[in-house]
Amino acid sequence: MQRQLLILDFEQLLIRLPGSTRTLDAGGSNPPNFIVSPAQVGFSPLGDKLVVTVKGIHPVHQIHVYNVSNTISSYRVDDQGSLVLIDAVAANTGNAPVDLAVTPDDKYLYNVNTADGTVGMFQIDGTNGDLIFLGSVDGLPADGTAVGIAAR
Repeated sequence: MQRQLLILDFEQLLIRLPGSTRTLDAGGSNPPNFIVSPAQVGFSPLGDKLVVTVKGIHPVHQIHVYNVSNTISSYRVDDQGSLVLIDAVAANTGNAPVDLAVTPDDKYLYNVNTADGTVGMFQIDGTNGDLIFLGSVDGLPADGTAVGIAAR
């Protein structure tokens, strides 16, 4: 059974991810047999595996995700309300960045790196939006469970 990953882009349209087709060995028929079909899909805590369960045959498929960039990208909102990429690599982070927060005054950005248990700290340049790395602090679990952050 061939399945292809789809993502919801910022304009709320489903688009195909090139090269994302994977075989789940769940049989497959035309018309489809929904008794044996993918049931739940999610990412592992570290974000390095896509996990898929299949109804009726009980395997759990783990698809390794190799395109982990450990970066923060920057965007702007255009006049039509669409996101426009400014810089694909606005800053490098620690391992497996999962969440970020900006202070209410727009001067600092913090990000959680769940694979190494750190929080990265960046100053936001007020003239051009560049991110200036200030350092990181550790002490969070480095096992993929550290998620969520807020700034004030």
